[in-house]
Amino acid sequence: VFIANQRVWLSDGNPGSARPLPGVNPAWNCSSVISDDAGRRCYFAVELQSGGHELWSTDGTENGLRIVRSGFKYAPLQMAYHRGALLFVARGAGQFDLWRADATSGATTVIASFRSVRDEPPRALDQRHRIGTRLFFS
Repeated sequence: VFIANQRVWLSDGNPGSARPLPGVNPAWNCSSVISDDAGRRCYFAVELQSGGHELWSTDGTENGLRIVRSGFKYAPLQMAYHRGALLFVARGAGQFDLWRADATSGATTVIASFRSVRDEPPRALDQRHRIGTRLFFS
């Protein structure tokens, strides 16, 4: 997944395979790209020209493209995929929220909120460790 000419594009890495994803434009930037455990879905944050950010996912097909969550003032950060859910950090009102997006139901919920002294996001998901079926972060 990449941005060019204010559109979001998808490529399998082979020459001539790049194609724009319909419905995700116009965009200024694409960040925090991550795939699920099996590599079947790709999640990415898009900064819109109109302002705001959205979180999208795709399986690489037009029918498999869907918006996970919209309405973020700042880009979702620090994504991690664990046991059928996407975890990510997004800035909220004076705080940073840890979100969980269920890959099956599509439901997104805030599961924790953090305050930051220096107005920087917590590095929660940057420093993560999987032990068995659990995900630990600090």
